[in-house]
Amino acid sequence: MLHIIINPVSASGNAKQNWMSLEQELKTAGVSFVSHLTQGPGDARLLAGQLAAPGSDCGLLAVIGGDGTLNEVACGLPEEGAPPLFYIPSGSGNDFAGGIALPVSMKNAAEYLKKASSLPAHRVDRGCCEAAGLGTFRFFVSSGIGYDAHVCYDLESGSLKKTMNRLHLGFLSFLVVGIKNMFGCPLVSGTVTDHDTGEQFALDHIAFAAAHNLPREGGGFRFAPQASCDDGKLDVVIFTAKNHLRFIWLLLCAAFGGRHIGKKGVLLIRSSKVSIAAASDLCVHTDGEVTGFTQNVCFDSQGAPFTFLF
Repeated sequence: MLHIIINPVSASGNAKQNWMSLEQELKTAGVSFVSHLTQGPGDARLLAGQLAAPGSDCGLLAVIGGDGTLNEVACGLPEEGAPPLFYIPSGSGNDFAGGIALPVSMKNAAEYLKKASSLPAHRVDRGCCEAAGLGTFRFFVSSGIGYDAHVCYDLESGSLKKTMNRLHLGFLSFLVVGIKNMFGCPLVSGTVTDHDTGEQFALDHIAFAAAHNLPREGGGFRFAPQASCDDGKLDVVIFTAKNHLRFIWLLLCAAFGGRHIGKKGVLLIRSSKVSIAAASDLCVHTDGEVTGFTQNVCFDSQGAPFTFLF
């Protein structure tokens, strides 16, 4: 049986109306399904866990929402035995959809779901972030500590993102808050460990470190241009800069074609496991969802991949 989890407040609040149109298309086409509308934060995680539990009749799990909704599903699914996934992007950034070049949208989702049983299967790894004192969190796109997480924190705690989303300008909210944080983000010392090779890097002036399962985050910033979601590895990118002007220049290089790779102050580690110990507390995010503040994180690419149909 096809089960569909819908976040009705995604797509700047238009997802519920969009779902009603899709629901009618599916009924007209004779597609059997059970729908589940989330009521608030955490619902998608609970639903995913229930639908992937032994004895469930869920043969295909579809998700309608943004990267945050998909992240909740990632956190709710077990490491083994999860049903194949079908994703319909309905968010402001849609970095997952952009990262895998997903051809599915709200407009053509019904056509894909009609032929779901014959759709090609695509492997997607799920990353894991162990944050000291906070817990363990899963992600499909990226997880970071420092600047990028502070941007997410400001977006969550302010009203700008909601306003921009209502105007269908969600990407600009990332840009505005990102520019603000460029001038004031903490630059701290720390140690980075690549557990695959045993190498350690003692670094000063760390602005942020982001572990990528897919190339982009923040609505399109390609911090890890070569990241692949099906190789069992994470591309961990660490930005260091002696001052904020230098950091801004590196970010501009990243914003325009991913030209930051190879520049002084940018360290790229491709590994299945990387840990970071910072000298002071920094903000942490997984797929843009803030998990809290800590000094120590460990990013791990979990071995059991998930299957997406599209």
